[in-house]
Parts: sequence; structure tokens; C-alpha cells
Amino acid sequence: MLVPRKDRLAIFAHLFREGAVACPKNVTATHRQINVPNIYVMKLMLSLKSRNYVTETFNWQWFYYTLTDAGVEYLRNYLHLPAETVPNTHKKVERVAPPPRYVDLFTMRINLLRRATSNYSVADVGLY
Repeated sequence: MLVPRKDRLAIFAHLFREGAVACPKNVTATHRQINVPNIYVMKLMLSLKSRNYVTETFNWQWFYYTLTDAGVEYLRNYLHLPAETVPNTHKKVERVAPPPRYVDLFTMRINLLRRATSNYSVADVGLY
């Protein structure tokens, strides 16, 4: 199928940027994210799949395509991108450590009871 050059570039740029494409099995619709006819996306992904540049998963009438390493190299050459550019799915995300847990609920309850009964011993309160 002949796909216009601007649509092919838009689809390939989106695929390279995100690292994956999802499209419904509906040839008459327009793709929501790329604003091109959905048939163009399906046929280009079929072409890339036949050359092992993407892997296909079909679930609940949706096609899910993810780039392989060979596909990343092909699109990098096709779109004339530098070698250090990678898709978002291949980037390492630095995770921020969650804040430390200050106190669990049981310890908080004991501390509240100790403050409330500061003039009594812990044995008088009945905790031990």
C-alpha cells in the first residue's frame, strides 16, 4: 500500500519516540495520537513486522506493536537521528527513593498513650 511520505514520517517518528504503538482493528478510523488514517498505521506496522523490526500483540481487537533492537537501528537510520537517541521505552528511569516511613501505627498509638499517661507507668495502662 502506498502511504504518503508525511504520514509515514509521522508514524515512524511517533513509533521511535514512544517505542510502541497501539491501534484498534478498525480500518476506517483515524489514529487518535498521530492523526493519520488507521489503515496506514496498520499496514506500515505489518511491513515492519515482516522484517522483524516490531513485535505484534493482538488483544481485544487492538494491535500493540513494540520496537525491537533491529527496529530501533532501522528507524534511527531512516529518520537520520544520532546514535545516542533512544525511544522512551528504552530509557532508564532514575527512581526517587520514597520518603522513609516515620513510624508505624502501633508505635504511634503507644507514643500517644505514653504522652496521655505520662504520670502513670506502662504497666498501669495495660499495654504489657
